[in-house]
Amino acid sequence: MSKRMLILILAAVLMAVALWAGTSALATTGPSQAALRSMTPVDVTGAYYTWYLEMLADEVLCHPLLDGVYRTSPYLSSALIAALDARIQEHCAVSVAFEPFLCSSAITPTRISASLISMDDEAAHTLVRGAFLTESSVREMRPLADITLVREEGRWVIDAVACR
Repeated sequence: MSKRMLILILAAVLMAVALWAGTSALATTGPSQAALRSMTPVDVTGAYYTWYLEMLADEVLCHPLLDGVYRTSPYLSSALIAALDARIQEHCAVSVAFEPFLCSSAITPTRISASLISMDDEAAHTLVRGAFLTESSVREMRPLADITLVREEGRWVIDAVACR
């Protein structure tokens, strides 16, 4: 292999690493701690799902679960992150059979909405609905998951997802 070819390969690898690092940094930036503490359970659910759909649409990341970007999300509880780590290691991949946030939907929703089901000082429950294009090109909102949120470090975080 020529020296020139080796330099070109090295440059391409360095560019790919820089692009990946830049994308990861952008993916993990979020609201300040003060802003996080002021968010309602519906705000947290909506913010996480909006972020998740944006990550799925990103052409650089292959999947927010496989890339591990979820680990730095300010919207997930430490218990849920540990549970996701264990499930991903157990399954060795993320697939339609294991899609904990979109609930094994083969089609990614075009948008989501979150609504409050119940809330007290300790826990809250929200419902996530997804908008899907039907065969007639009409957007249909349908329930995806019931979300349980808990207080962690003075703010609401997603602690469990129950698919509908």
